Amino acid sequence: MKLKRLLVSCVAVAMTVSLVPAVVFASESDESGNTTVIEAAEPETKQAEAVAKLGSESPVSGPCGKNIKYNIDVSTGVITFTGSGTMYNFKGNTAPWAKLKDKITGVTFRGSITSIGNYAFYGCTNLKAIWIPSSVATVGEGAFYGCKGLKSVTGGAGLTMIKTAAFKGCSALTTCKITSTKLKKIGSYAFKSSGLKTLYIQKTSKLTKAGVKKSLKGSNIKTVKVKKGKKLTYTFYFLKSNSGKGVYVKG
Repeated sequence: MKLKRLLVSCVAVAMTVSLVPAVVFASESDESGNTTVIEAAEPETKQAEAVAKLGSESPVSGPCGKNIKYNIDVSTGVITFTGSGTMYNFKGNTAPWAKLKDKITGVTFRGSITSIGNYAFYGCTNLKAIWIPSSVATVGEGAFYGCKGLKSVTGGAGLTMIKTAAFKGCSALTTCKITSTKLKKIGSYAFKSSGLKTLYIQKTSKLTKAGVKKSLKGSNIKTVKVKKGKKLTYTFYFLKSNSGKGVYVKG
């Protein structure tokens, strides 16, 4: 009878244990030889693990304008800007995400941001492409300076100004199609030492002779492509404004 009760008890215990989720345990012993059992921590998310590896001196989020915040998903390399109004301007390698610039591979804008700050993406060599939303009116001085991996710049339907050296040193740049009809100025040396050979401009843009002065200096741009009806106008602007030598304006 006792043996039967013992068997029943063992079976009940076994069934109870089988219903409990498996948990990994680790053990360690103190100097007195006593053993303490420690429950292992659950796995962190990819983002949390990536952030942990960066250290406390590398912020992945914060303000970058009066009404703009940024957040970097370091597991994907995408930096997202959310908010409205103008982005702060920076000097050289001083943007708050500068220590993570090698991690940045993509950019997303959300809201109604009206400018990309000076030197915002300075030296982000792994950034491959940028789409400029229609809310952005200004690309700041040196905004993409030294983005050697940047291949494509598109969008920009609301752009009025591309400032000095905005795309300087973007040696891999092959496509720059700005759809803005409001563009008034392209700053000096905007494409210096970039890989860009053809610049596309809308027929109804507001560019003037003064607005393109020295804009192509030091660049590899050989062709400025405009809509029919503006060929002669832009030929005069680009060739007579000391923008560059041997530039062909194609209508």
